Amino acid sequence: MDHDRIVQVVTNLLSNAIKFTDAGGTVEVKVEEHKDRIQIVVEDNGQGISQEFMNKMWEKFHQEENASNKNKLGIVTG
Repeated sequence: MDHDRIVQVVTNLLSNAIKFTDAGGTVEVKVEEHKDRIQIVVEDNGQGISQEFMNKMWEKFHQEENASNKNKLGIVTG
């Protein structure tokens, strides 16, 4: 496991969750142990992303834009 990469991924997930959740919304972080591994889950109640963008979400340097107002939309993980 690359410690720096894990920190980067978790930081990015938290940053996106906070950035794309409206005031008064919630961001929840769960850490679960499963035998020889751990699972980190970041959940929010933000707007989410379109189904069309789901296929691109793991490619580098992609971020969805809302065509009507050019607001950035967050990535849903889980």
